Amino acid sequence: MKKFDGFTLIEILVALGIMSIAMVFLATGLFNIEALTNENNNRLEMGKILQQNMERLLAEDREIVSQTFADKEYEVEVFVEPYYSGNLLIIQVVVTDLDNNKLNAGVLYRQKEP
Repeated sequence: MKKFDGFTLIEILVALGIMSIAMVFLATGLFNIEALTNENNNRLEMGKILQQNMERLLAEDREIVSQTFADKEYEVEVFVEPYYSGNLLIIQVVVTDLDNNKLNAGVLYRQKEP
């Protein structure tokens, strides 16, 4: 009786099948990680734009008014509403990206005396 120490064709095909299934899950996981990384980077950039524009508005000497403008590939909207008191304002800044994701922040602001 001869003894064969190699793999049979069936064993090789089963191993390749298992490896291909594992590769599909691995590739899907890598794609999801890349998508989450891109989303986080976009959120980070939106946060920087939001902070820069809020700081710029609060540092201005002139009266703050509602406006909409573009900053890089983002749309920045500024909403100004009077608060209950006569010299207080609610300033809200909303940053929107190309995919219509929004990030906003607001602050209660005391108007400078004329």
